[in-house]
Amino acid sequence: MGLLITRGHVLESFSKATHIIFDKTGTLTEGRLAIQETHPLNGTSSADALMWGAALEALSEHPIGRAFTPWYCFSADAIENCVGQGIQGKIKGVAYRIGTPKYVMALSGQEIPAMPDELRQWILLGNEQGALAWFALDDQIRRETRQAIQKIKSLGLSVEILTGDTSPAVQRIAEKLDIQIINSGMSPEQKLERINQLQSEGKQTIMVGDGINDIPVLVGAQTSVSMGAATDLAKTNADAVLTNNNLLTLADSIVMARKTRRIIKENLALSIGYNIIALPAASMGLIAPYIAAIGMTASSLVVTGNAMRLSRLPKTAKPVSETSIKKPANVNAGT
Repeated sequence: MGLLITRGHVLESFSKATHIIFDKTGTLTEGRLAIQETHPLNGTSSADALMWGAALEALSEHPIGRAFTPWYCFSADAIENCVGQGIQGKIKGVAYRIGTPKYVMALSGQEIPAMPDELRQWILLGNEQGALAWFALDDQIRRETRQAIQKIKSLGLSVEILTGDTSPAVQRIAEKLDIQIINSGMSPEQKLERINQLQSEGKQTIMVGDGINDIPVLVGAQTSVSMGAATDLAKTNADAVLTNNNLLTLADSIVMARKTRRIIKENLALSIGYNIIALPAASMGLIAPYIAAIGMTASSLVVTGNAMRLSRLPKTAKPVSETSIKKPANVNAGT
């Protein structure tokens, strides 16, 4: 179906789940971020800003880092990744930061400059002297996401977003997907706190993420799922991997898990029922031993046939081949 299970408890946990929590970038969205616009500040040129941003993001596995690939010329020195906040590095001996406005402006101690607009996701570039440029990022919601969310809700699960993004894009995506519970601007530690809060209340959680900043919460959740296009660390620490990157498969898997649990109970009832009736009857001579033996074989066939009903479950998700996945085109930034 497109779900690789790496831990033994996943099917049972899926069948009992009450809450499913999604990261945003690379999970609900395609994660193919592109720089839509560059807004330079304090006399910085767009070309320099893009080049410096690419130097800081050169070694990053985050989708934001891949958005800067077309402008990569060199790597910054002494790179430090502050998970969920941004990246710091040195270019020609000067410290630069790129990421959330608060993180970037802490380097110079100045006020955060006005954001160009409130409609898009913006990240900031700055150095020890102040802000240098805003970058507007564009990302698309996955084609199947809305249908998957609707199906998951129809199964009775509560859905929420847990993301480090602070931009208005979070609210806009939540409205499009009809998700009411939103937790934005969350650090990895705060994400883990939210999961622990739900689990302490007796909720059965599934966490779906893809980035390095999701690793603590993927480890802490009762059940965690990583996207197939996620970082290697995220996939290693998840309980299951969505190899086809199709969220409808997740909904189908929950249906499959619930059906599996019901069939296990049915098979146990059939086996116990046969043994309660047939064994005492055979031991008291009410039936011939060979009939009891035939009955035992028949009960095994009934149990096997009942289990094979799982292979006939309807599947919503369509398989996705690697050749059908479109590659992102390079996007030139405007000023």
